[in-house]
Amino acid sequence: MNGTKFYKWAVLAAALVLVFALISTSAEEDDVYFTAVNDTLMKLEASTMPYFYNDEYYVPYTIFDDLSLGVFYSDNSEKNHTLALYNRKNTLIFQLLFEYSYDNNQQYREKAIKHNNTLYIPIRFVCERFGLKFQLIKTPIPVIRVISDAKLDANEFRDKFYDRIVNEGREYLSQNKSPSPSVPNTGVTPTPTDQPAVTPEVYLSFDCRTPDGLKEMLDILEEHGIGATFFLTEGMIESERDLVLGIIASGHNIGIYEDESFADSQGDSVLIVEYMQRANRLLDSYTHTKTRLFRFRTDSPFKNDTSIRETLAASGYVVWDWTLDADGIKSASNWQTAQRWISLIEQFAEEGKTVVFRAGVSADMTAATGMLLDYLAGEKAVVRMITPAAEPDKIIG
Repeated sequence: MNGTKFYKWAVLAAALVLVFALISTSAEEDDVYFTAVNDTLMKLEASTMPYFYNDEYYVPYTIFDDLSLGVFYSDNSEKNHTLALYNRKNTLIFQLLFEYSYDNNQQYREKAIKHNNTLYIPIRFVCERFGLKFQLIKTPIPVIRVISDAKLDANEFRDKFYDRIVNEGREYLSQNKSPSPSVPNTGVTPTPTDQPAVTPEVYLSFDCRTPDGLKEMLDILEEHGIGATFFLTEGMIESERDLVLGIIASGHNIGIYEDESFADSQGDSVLIVEYMQRANRLLDSYTHTKTRLFRFRTDSPFKNDTSIRETLAASGYVVWDWTLDADGIKSASNWQTAQRWISLIEQFAEEGKTVVFRAGVSADMTAATGMLLDYLAGEKAVVRMITPAAEPDKIIG
């Protein structure tokens, strides 16, 4: 059957349905979502925006104007009170009067609804009927994505369009003053209501090579009543005694951070252990504490050296890596930076993974960190400090 004959058949089938007045539906309050088709993000506006209703995501049927999906529609709502979607293999007809749908094989309870003066269809159901893929991509404004043939996976799509999502989302919300959901400056990201809330578990840690921003970071942590672990170089422990005492007095933990002298060791495990011992002697001289925690620099040539790790472990030191490197996720604004951190933390939580968050302390990171802490408090996240008793291999996996 060619395309023209198939189209006429579909229209004829739709015309056989009884004629009644078009129903209107009672729907729940709107949330704000983007719509995407394959690798294209649609403009955030009422004519393209998905809608969450009765525990299902609905989208305007007009998204199938995109030829790449290979599905077409015939809107007979005014005369025959039906909406038909079809391709060469299948036809799906929504019976608007009696609130059901049917295809070539059977009848379904799924229905089309009237919203924003147009018809919306349950997108997950439609995708299943036509062999398309459905994705919910978590960003500050969630994205409902329909896929027939895409080059970008969900993470690549998120990275490519992240700045546009944030900017269009803020502009749309400011213009429409929509109360649900909001994107406040505190960095709180709305959670789609089709999924049970997942409580994030986060180990907070900060690496310090200079005192820049450290006092401000301690103040922000104190304001939120949250503890963290600070990894300090030998030079920091020696030169910034007041700040080091402030870290301990505030109830935070301290670890030793690799500095440039490691490069001089050329990977000599004995010299590296001696570095740890020197740093600990300094720490003990005025704080009367020692630490067994150690962390490599992110750009260290030794961080994957198994022999060095084994030597440190044999000497009683615990090496802590990370799962979220905050320094590598900076954006144009503090708000956008915090949103990127939050998006990744939520992704970890959904996958049942614990986040080991690391950031280099600096003046330009304190504001974004404050927004992150607002989010963690709002989500009642489990925030932990790295301790020698914890086993990083089990936590990081």
